[in-house]
Amino acid sequence: MKRYEDRTKADPVDGPAWLLLGLIEAQRGKDAAAVAALREAEKVRSADPLPPFYLGQALVLVGQPDTAVDAFERALTKRPIRTDLLEIYQALGRVHQRARRADKALAV
Repeated sequence: MKRYEDRTKADPVDGPAWLLLGLIEAQRGKDAAAVAALREAEKVRSADPLPPFYLGQALVLVGQPDTAVDAFERALTKRPIRTDLLEIYQALGRVHQRARRADKALAV
């Protein structure tokens, strides 16, 4: 992890390092740190659907379902590959279900 922190300090626009740092923090259960790193990854990898997808997952864990919905929807606009597309739709539907928005969950 220190390696990726050093990379982001040396090069603040190193998108892969921000993404990996966010994923590592999420695995370690440091959800707030994961959210921060994944926000940076999304800024520098603006065309990539994965940073907002993983950001949405982290936002769910920190109790921000509405912000997570926005992140998942941003991921969908970035033309993810077919397998990622399915995962993003499933995650979006689950967030709506948990928030008791059955109509939106069904629409997804």
